[in-house]
Amino acid sequence: SSQSRKSTIAHLALTHFGTGFIQGHQYHAPIDWMSTITAIEGALFRAKDTPIIIDDFAPQFASAAESREMHKKAHVTVRSVGNRASRSRSQVDLTDRMTRIPRGVVFSTAELPLVGESTVGRMIYIPIERGDILPVEGEPMRDTLNQAQAHAQDGQYAQAMSAYVQWLASNWSRAVEQFPDM
Repeated sequence: SSQSRKSTIAHLALTHFGTGFIQGHQYHAPIDWMSTITAIEGALFRAKDTPIIIDDFAPQFASAAESREMHKKAHVTVRSVGNRASRSRSQVDLTDRMTRIPRGVVFSTAELPLVGESTVGRMIYIPIERGDILPVEGEPMRDTLNQAQAHAQDGQYAQAMSAYVQWLASNWSRAVEQFPDM
């Protein structure tokens, strides 16, 4: 639903991988659904081994033609991510171009869920309603959200992720051994 702070939640999570995604109450998604399919494919290829957000799938606020195009991009993207495949391309001389497959974990915020068995089967849909996770304006928890945003902007979440990755690297064999039991 609108105003559920889906983008806030997604961007706070993304700040575990760097501080450039949030500034105060402003969020900077790496890519959005208004981008071209080529731009989306490029972003998903560059985001190797990290999460990436494609923000704001809201076709109901677009013209009919833009809505159809946004749905098409979403279906192509979800299939590409789900299949770990990408569109093949050729150079002008008909030699193959490098294929840019998605290499990270993709999160998308959306006002409406995607439909279609083939598409939905390749994704996990988590509905978030207003007030489910983050406080509604004016509630006492608002200070907690402000504090979380400040910590994210200061790089504290990125530092925590860095410390975890360093710990995991030095404890890899033990983690691999214990993980199946967990």
